[in-house]
Amino acid sequence: MYRRPSHFLWELIQNVDDNNYVVHEPTLTITYKNRVLCFDSNETGFTMEDVEAICSMGNSSKIRNPSSRIGRKGIGFKSVFKVAESVHIASGFYSFQFDARRSLGMMIPVWSPFPEERMPGWTSLLFQLSPGCDVNEILHELETLDARSILFLRRLRRVHVRIVYEGIDGREFNSDFTRPHITCKPGELQTLHLSDTEQSPLVLYRHGISGLPSTDPGVSNEQSDIFLVFPQPCFLSSNTTCFTFAFLPIRDYGFRFVCHADFDLVANREDIDLSSARNQALLRDLPKAFLGAVDSLNSGQLRYTWPYYLPSPTSDSFFEPLPQEIINLLSQTPVLESGTGHLMAPEKLTWVPDLYTDHHDRPLIPQEYSTLFYLSQHYHSDLREQIMQLGVNVLSETQFISELSFLITNKTNNFRSMPDSWHAKICKVLCDLLENNAGDILKLEIIPLRDGRWVSAQSEGLVFPLNNDDLFIPKGLGLAEIDPQAARNPHRRRLAERLGARRVEKVEVCERILEVHQVRSSIDVKDTSHLVLISQAQFLYRAGWIAGRTKPDLWLVAENLRPCRASRIYVRSNDPFSAGQLLAAHKHPFGFLHEEDSPPLANYPNWIDWMQLNLGVSVFPRLVDFSGDDDVSFVLSADFRLLAGQSERNEWLELLCRRWKHYRYYLVDDAEPGSEVMPLAESEEAALKASRQRLRSELATLTVLCIDGNISRSLDRTFLPRQSVLSGLDALCPSSEKPGSYILAGIPDPEDVVWNVLKYFGVRISLNADAYITRLRQLQHEDATRHEVSRLYQHLHVSLADENGGYAREAFSKLKLLFLPKGNSVSEPVWLSTDDCVWDGPDCLERTPRIIQHYPELELFFRDALRIPNATLKTLVNEARRIIPSDSLVHIQQVLIATSGLIQPKAWKENREAGVLGLKSLNIFPIWLGESGGRFDQLRSAIPSLVKDDWYIADRPHLLASFEGRVPLLALSLPNLQALSNLIQLLQLEERMLSKLAIKVSTIQTDSAHSVVHTTNLRAKAHHIARLLPNNTTIPERQALLSQLNHIHVSELEGFEFGWEIKGTGQRGRTEAGAVALHLHPDMLEVYMSSEEAAIGFSSLELLEELRLWLKIADGERTSLLHHVLTEKNVERIEASLRRRGVPEDVPGWEDIANAMKQGNITLSSATTAGEMSGDDYEFQKSYAQQNTSKAARHHKSPEDPKHRGGVRPVAELYKEYLESRESAGNHTFHVIKDGIVPLRSSPLTFGGKKDGDLQFVGEHLVSEYLSRSLGKDYVPTQHWKSPLRVGAGHAPPDKDAKAAATFVIKDVGDKLRGRLFEPDDERLKMLVGEVTFHMCVCVTEGSLNTPFRLQSPHAQLAQDLALTNRKPVDEAFVLLRVYNAATHCRVAIFIDPWALRTKGLLTIVPYGGWQCTLDTLGAPGPSHLKLDATHTHLEPYNCYKYLSLQPNCIRVLYLHPHKGRREAPLEASIHHVALSSEPNFSALSYVWGSAETVEVLQTSEGSIPMTRSLATALRRIRHGKSHVSIWADAVCIDQHNAVEKSAQIRLMQRIYQQADMVLAWIGELDSHSSSAFQFLRQLRDGGGVKAKLPENDDPVWDSLNMLLSREWFSRIWIVQELVMGSKVEMVCGNESIRWEDFFESTVIAWEHRSDALPNAEAALSMGFARRHLKLTRHKLGFFQLLESFSHTKATKCEDKMFALLGIASDVLEEEFDPDYGSGVQAVAQRYAVKFVEKGMVLDLLYRSGTGRLLGSATPSSVAFTSSSWIPAFTSSPFAETIANWNTGTDRYFAGHRAVPEASVHITDIVTRGTAHQPVLAVRGAIIDSLAGTAALRVATDSFASFTAANEDLERFFAFMREYPTGESLETVRLMLVVGGATGPCSSNLTLRRSHWTLAQVGDAAPNIPDDCMWPENLKDEIFCARQGGNVAIYTDRPRSSLETVAAYWRTAAAFTKRIPKAKLCHTAKGYAGLVPGNARAGDKICLLRGGAVPFVLRAGRVPGQYWLVGECYIHGIMYGEALGCEEAREPGIICLV
Repeated sequence: MYRRPSHFLWELIQNVDDNNYVVHEPTLTITYKNRVLCFDSNETGFTMEDVEAICSMGNSSKIRNPSSRIGRKGIGFKSVFKVAESVHIASGFYSFQFDARRSLGMMIPVWSPFPEERMPGWTSLLFQLSPGCDVNEILHELETLDARSILFLRRLRRVHVRIVYEGIDGREFNSDFTRPHITCKPGELQTLHLSDTEQSPLVLYRHGISGLPSTDPGVSNEQSDIFLVFPQPCFLSSNTTCFTFAFLPIRDYGFRFVCHADFDLVANREDIDLSSARNQALLRDLPKAFLGAVDSLNSGQLRYTWPYYLPSPTSDSFFEPLPQEIINLLSQTPVLESGTGHLMAPEKLTWVPDLYTDHHDRPLIPQEYSTLFYLSQHYHSDLREQIMQLGVNVLSETQFISELSFLITNKTNNFRSMPDSWHAKICKVLCDLLENNAGDILKLEIIPLRDGRWVSAQSEGLVFPLNNDDLFIPKGLGLAEIDPQAARNPHRRRLAERLGARRVEKVEVCERILEVHQVRSSIDVKDTSHLVLISQAQFLYRAGWIAGRTKPDLWLVAENLRPCRASRIYVRSNDPFSAGQLLAAHKHPFGFLHEEDSPPLANYPNWIDWMQLNLGVSVFPRLVDFSGDDDVSFVLSADFRLLAGQSERNEWLELLCRRWKHYRYYLVDDAEPGSEVMPLAESEEAALKASRQRLRSELATLTVLCIDGNISRSLDRTFLPRQSVLSGLDALCPSSEKPGSYILAGIPDPEDVVWNVLKYFGVRISLNADAYITRLRQLQHEDATRHEVSRLYQHLHVSLADENGGYAREAFSKLKLLFLPKGNSVSEPVWLSTDDCVWDGPDCLERTPRIIQHYPELELFFRDALRIPNATLKTLVNEARRIIPSDSLVHIQQVLIATSGLIQPKAWKENREAGVLGLKSLNIFPIWLGESGGRFDQLRSAIPSLVKDDWYIADRPHLLASFEGRVPLLALSLPNLQALSNLIQLLQLEERMLSKLAIKVSTIQTDSAHSVVHTTNLRAKAHHIARLLPNNTTIPERQALLSQLNHIHVSELEGFEFGWEIKGTGQRGRTEAGAVALHLHPDMLEVYMSSEEAAIGFSSLELLEELRLWLKIADGERTSLLHHVLTEKNVERIEASLRRRGVPEDVPGWEDIANAMKQGNITLSSATTAGEMSGDDYEFQKSYAQQNTSKAARHHKSPEDPKHRGGVRPVAELYKEYLESRESAGNHTFHVIKDGIVPLRSSPLTFGGKKDGDLQFVGEHLVSEYLSRSLGKDYVPTQHWKSPLRVGAGHAPPDKDAKAAATFVIKDVGDKLRGRLFEPDDERLKMLVGEVTFHMCVCVTEGSLNTPFRLQSPHAQLAQDLALTNRKPVDEAFVLLRVYNAATHCRVAIFIDPWALRTKGLLTIVPYGGWQCTLDTLGAPGPSHLKLDATHTHLEPYNCYKYLSLQPNCIRVLYLHPHKGRREAPLEASIHHVALSSEPNFSALSYVWGSAETVEVLQTSEGSIPMTRSLATALRRIRHGKSHVSIWADAVCIDQHNAVEKSAQIRLMQRIYQQADMVLAWIGELDSHSSSAFQFLRQLRDGGGVKAKLPENDDPVWDSLNMLLSREWFSRIWIVQELVMGSKVEMVCGNESIRWEDFFESTVIAWEHRSDALPNAEAALSMGFARRHLKLTRHKLGFFQLLESFSHTKATKCEDKMFALLGIASDVLEEEFDPDYGSGVQAVAQRYAVKFVEKGMVLDLLYRSGTGRLLGSATPSSVAFTSSSWIPAFTSSPFAETIANWNTGTDRYFAGHRAVPEASVHITDIVTRGTAHQPVLAVRGAIIDSLAGTAALRVATDSFASFTAANEDLERFFAFMREYPTGESLETVRLMLVVGGATGPCSSNLTLRRSHWTLAQVGDAAPNIPDDCMWPENLKDEIFCARQGGNVAIYTDRPRSSLETVAAYWRTAAAFTKRIPKAKLCHTAKGYAGLVPGNARAGDKICLLRGGAVPFVLRAGRVPGQYWLVGECYIHGIMYGEALGCEEAREPGIICLV
C-alpha cells in the first residue's frame, strides 16, 4: 500500500497531531536506539474508543470531529507493521502489545507491560524494528525532519528527535524544533522565522477560498485557505524545488514554492486524489492565489526576485495546467516594474540583455532617450527565462540600432556628450552586431574626427591618427583623421577598423602629399590656401621623410604669394655664392621662397638643408635642368648658362669650385668618400653617366677669358696658372701658339686646391701623367720615333713619383700605349697593350714580346711603375697553346719544360687559374712513331684514346730500347722527361709511363738445377726478410707472402730471356737476356738465377730489385736493409742493424705458418737438412738459431766496453739501472686505486730499439715488482713468474719442458691477491672457492689501451677454459694484465675473466699471429668508465694530488706558472679555492677531453695531477712566459672521482662561464687547412663578405673551412653550455686566435652564400644561433628545444646529453634534475620524466616517446629507455621530432580536448623486462578508434621513379575505400595525407633551418604560408601525373614550375613522414586513413588525450587496463577536434601507460 517503508512516521505524526492536549505546548519525542523506535507525546491519554479504533481496520476515532482532525481514515496506524513485528503501546491506564507474528496479531492486542521506562502521563509507542527493515532510510527521514515539515499541523507544536547510533563511540543525533504560529489573515503576507535552521526566513501568503464542495457527507467545510510559502533562495540560478503539503508533505511536484491546502489524498496519503471535486476547485483558485501573492510581494523585499517562483511546466496530471494558467494571468496584469519605476503588464515591457547594458547594468540607451519601456534593471539576469515566460519583449539587434540612430539623430548633443566609457561600450556592442547589421551601422554618425566633426563609416578616407602624437595629418589630402582620444580606446578603434577605417603610417601620408602635388596643376593650386601648402611641406619635414633618387616637385609659395614648383624656387641666404647674391643684379625674374614657408628654426632645425636635399629647393644657382621623368637625365640649366654668359671675371668658375660639394653629384661618376650611394639599374647607371659626361662637355665648351690678350677659349683648352704648370708648358704646346693664350684669367690664388676640380672639364691643373698619356695617344696617329716615345716615357716616369701609378697602368693596359719599334723579332712598328707583353722570360717565348729587348734602359719604369711582370706560368701556358706542327722539337721541348718548371705541385688553385689542366686536351705533345731523333712525327693530345695506337712515355732507358718503333712514344729524352715531372703529375700522365704499365715476361730456355746452398741461405734469412714487410700490407697479402717466404726454392740455369709487355694491350717490346726471375706459387717462392748471377750470390742487384718489387718495399731505408740482410752473413750484425732501426722482431703469423708446415698442414715441395749445408752457411744458421733460442739469456759486455759505446745496451742492464734509480728516489711504492688511470711518476724508460721483447720485459717486471711488494714472501718469482723473459731480471730460465702457462701463475694463500683484485660486493667472488689459483697473462703495447695486442694461442684457450660465465664454483681464474704506453708513461689495467668481455662484444679476438685482440672503448672511453663485468685495478703514482672539499658556491682556480722562455718545460701550477660571489678574475677553458689516456702530469706543490694530451697541449699554448695565468679547466679543477662534487660543480658551470673574464675555446693544433680557414674568415670579417668576392665551390678554401668546422670541439655536448653562457669567447687554434663573434658572423656569411659548400657548418651555427638568442632575448630555451637542436652532438656518457644542457635550459631548475652519475641513465631518465609530468609537461614527453621511436633510433643508448614506453630516449641522436608542431600553414593541430592535461605517475611492483618498480603514467583521455590494417609507404625522394613508387603505394591503399567519413573526396584525402594537411610547401629540417630558431620563436602559433606559396589549384594533376608505367619524358617535358611543385610536394611529404618513425599507412575501424609508426599493427587503439595536439597509438599491455605507447600518429579528419563529438570522447577516462 505504501511505496516507502518510512511512511509510517508521517502517519504517526498525523495521529499525534489529531490527539487531544490540555498542555500549552503539545510535544512529540522520537527516540531511536538498538533498532528500537519509541514515540512519546504529552497528549491526554487513550480512551476506550481510541483503543478500539486502533484494533479495528476501518474504524477511526477521528470521525467524531472531522473538521478539527487532519486524518481521514483509520488505517494509518497499521502502517507500522511494514517495519515492525511487535508494537508496545502505553497510554493512561492502558498498556498492551500487538504482535504481527501471531494470528490476528495486528488487530487483537495482548496485555503487556511497557518494556521501557515511561515518561509520566505521556503516551508512548515502542516499535521493535523487523530484521528486514531498512533502518538507514528511517534514520534518514528522522535526520531530515525540521520545522518546515510540521509547518501546517494544527496541534503539535514541538518535536524532539534523538538517535543513538550503533557502535562503541556512542555518537548521538539530537534535533529540537518548534512550529511557528501562522497569524496572517487571508490576502496578507507573513514572514516566518524557523528556530531550527540557519536558512533565510520564509515568506508566507494566505489566500482564502470559499464555496468548496464538501468531502465528508454531513460535514460543512466549504471554506478553506491556500498557503503559498516562498523560501528565499541562495542563488537565483539554483533549481531547488519544494514539497506540496496537505498538512504534512505529500511529495515534490517541481514547484519552487511550498503550496498547502487541505487536499483530498489517496488512501496511502502519498498523492492527491484526482477524482476529488474539492481538489479541482482548489486547483482552479491557485492562479488567483499566486497573483495575490505577487501583488503582495511587489511591495516587499521580493519585489525583484518573485519571478524566480514561477512554476515550470510539469508532467503531473493534476498540476499540469497550473503553470500556463498562472503565466496567462500574470502576463496581462501590471506585475513588473518598468525603467520608470511603475508596474506594467509584461507584454508592454522590453528586456534589455546584458549585451546592451553598461557596467552598472543600466541600458546603454537611457530610458529618457528611448522610445521603448524597459524592464527595470533591478531584475537579475538569472531570471530572464522566467520573465520571458510572462511575455516580456527582448531588445533585438535591430531595435537597439534603431534606438541608437534615434538618439544620434534627435538627441545629437546628448549623444556626443556621453562619457568615453559609454561610447566605448556602444562600439563594443556594434562590433558584435556588425556581421548581421552592417548596412545600418555604416550609416550611423558615430566616429569623431580630429577637427570636431562626427561622421559615419561611409565617409571617404577614414584613417586613424598617426602613432606620433605630434604629427597631425594636414588638410587637402582626402583623409578623415579620427579623434586621437577615440582611437586610443580599443573598442572604438576596433569598430572603426571593422567599418573600414585603417591604420595609416606617416609614410603613406607623405606619399599622399606627393601624389596630390603631382596631379595638381597650377590652376588647381590657385584655389588652395597657401597655409595648406605650407602645412603639407612641414608635415613631410616633421615626419622625417627623405626623398629617393627622384625629388618630388612640390608646390610651394613664392614671395609674390603665387604657387611655384620647388624645382624653380630659391632660398635667400647671406652666402656670397648663393643665388640671392649672384642673381640679384640680373633682370631675369627668379622665384624665391615666401617667408611663411620658413618656420621658426627653433622648431624646425635644418629646415633649409632638408628642403634642398629632398624638395629640390636650392640656395645656390641650379646647375642642371632635368630632361626626363627620371633623375638621371639632365642638361645644363638655363639659370647657370645665363650666369656663365654674363660673368665678366669668370665668377661662375669660382662658384663651381668653391661650392663643388653642392654640384659634385652631377659631374663626377665616383661617389664622394663617406657618402651613401643609392643603387641603380644598369640602364639607369648608363644614363646617369651619359648625363654627367654631357654636362661636363657642355661646361668644358663654355668660353672663358685667358690672360693673354683677353682671348676667349673653350674651358677644356686652358691651363691653370700654377707655377708647376707654367714651367713645363712649352713642352706640350704646339710651337705655333703662345703659352699665355691658354692660361685662365680671373683665378685668385691659383695654388689653392679648390681649383683642382677644373680637371674634370679638361683644364690642365698640373703636368701629370694624364698630360703625357694624352700626348702618347696623339702620337698613335703620327709617325712616332723610339727617341720621342722614350723621352715621353721618361717624363711620365718622373711624374708618377708623386702620383698613384694605377691610372697609368690602366691606361697602358687598355689604350695600347706601348710602342715597339722595328727590330728584335718585330717586323713593323706596332702599338701594344702591356697585357700582351712581359718584361722578360725564357728564350722559348716566340709569340709573347719581351720588352727588355726594346727598352732595356727603362726597367724601373716598366717593372716598378707599370708593374709589367716577367713570364709566369700562365704566360708559358699561353705559349704552349700556340704550339703548331711547324714548330721545332727543340722549341716544343723548351716550352713544355719551362711550363713544368713553373708548376707548383701543391698550388692547385694557381695551376687551375693558369689553365694548365686545359693543355691535356690540346694537340701539343710531340710523338715519335718510329725511331727517336731530333724531329717528331705528329702532335697529339693527352686525352686517353680507345684505339690501339695510344702513345706512351718511355721513362726508363731499357723500356725505350724495348718499345722504340713498336708503339707511339712521347718525343722527349729521359733528362727532359725528368724536367717534365711536375707537368706529368698534374696532367696525370703517369698512367702512360711504361714503368707502370709494362710487366716483365720471362722465358726459360734451358733446364734448371736446384741450388741447395742458395736455397738454404735464403730460407735462413726468410724471417729477417719477413720483418721488412711494409706496415700497409693487408692481412691476406701478408699471409700469402709469409707462406711463400717459409718455403723458398732457388734454382740455377744457364740462361733465359725476358721481355716487356704493356698490360691489357698485348703489345710487346724487344727481348733481352735475363739474370733473375721469381715464380710465385700459393705456398712456395721459386727463384731462378742465371749462372752468372748465381756466382755473384746474394749481392746481386737484380735479385735485390726482384725481391723489393715482389715485397712492395718502397722506402729507401728498408731497401738498404733488405740489401744488408741478403749480403751480410753475420746474424749478430743483421739483428743489431734491424733493432737499431726499430724494425719489429715479431712477425705476426710467422710462427703459426711455420708450425703448420712442421705439422704437415702445408706440403713442402722440397726439403733441406743441416747436413746439406756447408761451411759458412752452416755457421750462419747455427748463429741464427742460437740467437733466437737464447735472446734473453745471453750475456753482454759492460758499458765500458768500447764496442758498446754509442750502441744499444742490453735491456736487462738498463732496466736494472732504472729500478735502482727508482729505489734511490723513493718512488717505488705502488698503490691500488678504484677509479681512473694515472701515469707513473718516474721518468719514462726508453730503450734503444724499443723491441717488442724489451717492452714485454718491462711490463712483466713491473707486475712482478708489484706482486712482490703486495704479497711479500707469498710471491716467489722463480716459482710464480713463468715467462722466459724473467732471465732479464736475473732469474733462472723456466723449465723448457713445462706445459705452456700464463705469465704469472699464483695460488692465492690467505686471499691477499683476491682482496686486491675484487671489490667487496663483486658477485663473482661467490664463484671462487678455496685457495684460488690466478693465471695472469701480461700483454704489453707502446700505444693506448685500445691498441691491438697479441694473445698467444695457449693463453687464449686458457682464458676460455677458465671463463667464469655460467660456471659452477671454481678454484681457478684467468686475469689479463694490459700494460700500455709502455715506452712513455706506463700504466696497467687489470681485467678479471676477460672472456666475459668477448661474449659482450667488448673484446675482439682475430686468429692472426696467435690471437690479435682489441678492446672496444667506443661505448665508453676507458677502464675508468667502461661498465664491464670485469674489475679494473690501476697502479697509482706516489705523491698524487689530494683534492680538498669545496665549500658551497666555490670553485678551484688553477694558477698556471710561466714557462720563462722554455715552452716545452713541464707544466707547473698552484690550485686555489675561490668563492664565485667574490667575483674572482680568471679565464675558463673550453676544450675536448679527447682520449681518456693521461699522457702528462701537472706538477703542484701538493702533488701531481694526470692530464690528457688535449688538456696538456691547451695549457702549454695559453701559458705565458713571464706571468701567471688564472685558468679554470674542469678536468683538474673538479675532483673527477667525487660524484657529489661533480654534480654540484656541473650546476655551477653556467655561472663559471658567465663570470669568467674570457672563455678560451681550444679547438686543437694548427695545420695548413686550419690556417687557411682562419685567414679566409678574417678576410670575410674585414671585407664585409660580399657574395661576389667569395670563391667558387670547388676552391680548396672550402675544404679547409669544412675540415676546421668538423673538428671535435664543435660536436661535443659540453661545449654548447660553455660557448652559449660564456661572456667573451676567443677561439684558439695553435697560435691563431679569433673572437667568436667574428668567427660566427664570417661563417654565417659564408654559409648564406655558399651553403652547399659548407656541409659541416650545422654544429657551429647551431651553437652560434643559440648564443645569439640568449644574448638578445635574455631568455633561456626549453629543455626539449635544446635536445632537438643539439641532438647531433656527442658525449662520452649517455647521461651527459642531459646534464650538459641543464645550465642553459629554463625549465629544469628543480633538484630532481641535478646531475647523478651513480643511478644509471634509465633511473635518471625516469626521474626526469616523473618531474616533467608534475610540471604539467606530460605531452612534451608523449610526443617524443613510444615503442615506435626505437625503430628510428640511431644510437644504442635509446635501448636503455625501453622499459617505459612513455619515457622518451633523451639521449638519442637525432632527438625525436614531433608532428605536434608541424606547420600546416593555418592552425596548429589540436585533436584532443582543449583543456589542461591531467596526468600522474605511480610506481607498480610489476616486473617488466627485468626492471622492478615500473612507473605507470595515468593520463586522462579517451580511446576513440582502432587500427583495422596497415600498409607500407615508400616516401618519394627526388626522382620520377620515386614519385611513381609513392603514388603506387597510395593508389593501392585507397583502391578499397569508397567514401571518407568527413565527406571529402578520396583524392583530396590522398593528397593531404602524406603532407599532414599542409596548405603549401613546408620543411622541418631540409638542410640547415634558419628558423633554427624555432629556438628563437617564443610563441607556438603556426606561421601562415604566404598566398604565393600555397599549393596550386591543379595540385592533383601535378602530383598524380607520376603513375606506374607512366612516360618519364612526358613528365620531364612539363613546365619548370610544374616540376618544382612536384618536388616541393614530395619534399614536404618526406619532412612530415620523417617525424613518424618508419611511417606507414593505416586505416581505422571507423573508416579513417592516416600515418602511424612502423611497428603499429591491426588491433592497436587510437586515443585522444586531454590537451593533446595529435592522436596517439596504444597497444594493450600484459596487465589488463594498461597500454604500451606506440607513438603519435596522423589521422586525417580528426586533427582539429572533429572526433570530440563521438560518444567515446564525451567523457574521457583514465588511461594507464607503461
